[in-house]
Amino acid sequence: MSATLSFSTSNPPPGIPIPPEIRAELEEGVAELRETIEELRIQAVSNPKIREFLPDVVIYYNAVYYALKHDQFYREKDPNDFQIASEFLRKGMERAVSLKEGQAPWTQIRYSGGPLV
Repeated sequence: MSATLSFSTSNPPPGIPIPPEIRAELEEGVAELRETIEELRIQAVSNPKIREFLPDVVIYYNAVYYALKHDQFYREKDPNDFQIASEFLRKGMERAVSLKEGQAPWTQIRYSGGPLV
């Protein structure tokens, strides 16, 4: 008996065009968040709380960084993917600032239903 594995090599479909001014805004936000993350990584060496919760910041950075890198924006209707990406950057920076202050308030929030964004 032999088994064969097949792997899909298909990629996601191309996204919608990103207007240049929106791309510039998002890239600026990504760069700012990346700088803050790098500062936190240095502090994480000696701060266990930052080390524990830094991934909760990085996930927002990665979501927008990779969507820009691979042109993976699809939804044009409100809320469109550009608005959601901006919100992710805002939320990531909010968490980064809290972590710098030694806080992680998002860990105390209880989900009560409804949208998470």
